[in-house]
Amino acid sequence: MADTSSKTSLTLDGLGAETLTLPQGTQVADMAILRSGQDLILRDDGQEIVVENYFLAEPQPDLLSDSGSRLSPDLVQSFVIHDGPVMMASPLTMSDVSPVGEITELEGAGTITRTDGTIESLSLGMPVFEGDILETAENGAANITFIDESSFAISDNARMAIDEFVFDPSSESGVTDVSLLKGVFLFTSGLIGRENPDAVEIETPVGSIGIRGTIIGGDIKPSGEESQISVIEGAIVVRNATGESILSEQFETVRVNDFNATIQEIGVLDAQDIAGDYGAVKGVSASLF
Repeated sequence: MADTSSKTSLTLDGLGAETLTLPQGTQVADMAILRSGQDLILRDDGQEIVVENYFLAEPQPDLLSDSGSRLSPDLVQSFVIHDGPVMMASPLTMSDVSPVGEITELEGAGTITRTDGTIESLSLGMPVFEGDILETAENGAANITFIDESSFAISDNARMAIDEFVFDPSSESGVTDVSLLKGVFLFTSGLIGRENPDAVEIETPVGSIGIRGTIIGGDIKPSGEESQISVIEGAIVVRNATGESILSEQFETVRVNDFNATIQEIGVLDAQDIAGDYGAVKGVSASLF
């Protein structure tokens, strides 16, 4: 059992508030996001925050850090797991559900958390399912190839969730919704993004990204540092509380500090800058570098 004697603890009331401000210095992207009954628990080695009755609230409140990053109800839903003992994965895990992709390239260490709470180390060829949460070590990187031929590479302490993935091969249509709390990523759209650009979306603590049949790079840093998003091919739209920015020129880039900060349009970077900024995934996406 973990020693909780040195933890700082705080209880908040989740009912009746549109937003709740978390204590100074809280790094939600690094914390376990847990459900215990109707309460939400944010926990790391030194801190525990209990939001009582969070799951009874209508609507559930946004959780804001002092740096401005936002843990929306949708992001909570993406990353929450039930509090309690974690069971070791069994060979029968998810056997009655079809995978939506697999790990096709891998460097270093990473884990995948299934919807039943089991945790496995990432390995080549591992199937990936809707609802899975993937994490990499600082020097770890993984590339997921989905069944619609899209791919999503992550690295640099990345933490992502596959919220929804639906694909009909006969019509080449479907939906891809992914959430990313932190990390470097490179997304290449497949058949879903080609047929219906509005069917692909990436949610982050600093804003959402709509895909317009493209390759996109990003570095999400929800701790108050500037996050960066670039279009490599095609077009994207970046949205947050202040509005939206459309990027349609190769290597066009924006930066944003937090969900309520103005999206900064910094123009077109050169190829060398792009390679440097998103080079953490080079080892699992070599063809794009």
